[in-house]
Amino acid sequence: MHWRETERPIVWADRFGRAAPLEVEIGYGNGEYLIRRATEHPDRNFVGIELYWESIKRAMRRIKREGVDNVRLLLGDASEILPRVFEPGTLDHAYSLFPCPWPKGRHEHHRLFTTACLQVINSRLKPNAVLKIVTDHAAFRDWVLSQTNGAGFDVTCTEKPAGFETKYERKWIESGQQIFYEINMTRAIAIDRPLTGDYPMKTYRLDDFNAAAFAPEGCTGSVVVEFKEWIFDPDREKAMIRAFVGEPDMKQNVWIEIAKKDGVWILRPAIGGGAIPTRGLQVALDRVRDAALRKRPREVQAE
Repeated sequence: MHWRETERPIVWADRFGRAAPLEVEIGYGNGEYLIRRATEHPDRNFVGIELYWESIKRAMRRIKREGVDNVRLLLGDASEILPRVFEPGTLDHAYSLFPCPWPKGRHEHHRLFTTACLQVINSRLKPNAVLKIVTDHAAFRDWVLSQTNGAGFDVTCTEKPAGFETKYERKWIESGQQIFYEINMTRAIAIDRPLTGDYPMKTYRLDDFNAAAFAPEGCTGSVVVEFKEWIFDPDREKAMIRAFVGEPDMKQNVWIEIAKKDGVWILRPAIGGGAIPTRGLQVALDRVRDAALRKRPREVQAE
């Protein structure tokens, strides 16, 4: 489902053709557990959120093979999707099995279940509904638990043997892992997080662009911007810059383009790149602008 091109929030009763309890799996991998639950509970509607297109394709093949009609799939980062796509108080259950723990300290900002993210999930759950997170990684378990303060949940954490029969669970069993950690968060206090709309973006028109001198610099703080790579095609007069943008409630990897058109260079999010208009994306655009026009600040104006 192309949720970026869909009127939001999504009315799930319309998408499924019925009103029914709604469950969400965050990061379903190849869809084994999601589709098994959907098969076991035909009276419920299920939505799977996955970051990778290859996982979407594998799950779609499995859905077709199993003949399941109560599952819908969303491609993207859950931190982008949850506050934009789901009405507050509409989820009956949410779960994430073996999310990436991002074990290196310098990668911690990639982790999903920050306090801000948990507050959004709280706001989307119905009263007394549960968010379940299962991990094999003790340090990640401790980090998640540290993020629950102020998120409005009653929290329990228990050690469990294998039992979810997913690809990653089998992988850890084969490597000798016997104990897994199950965190259950029951919504106890309602957190108000309204639907997130798109941020009003500024794009820019540059009189000149010197690729040889271009060196964008990231930033840290409430918004994290990391520039990963960039390429320039002198024949097409076009540059593409890949950036990671992290904000308290979401993260995204985006492409920013600088392309010459009608004698000026247009700086904007890449067309078709799926970037979500946010304050963080604007910060990334502004830093690209600053790098492109360093020592030439008067050559830029908002488009």
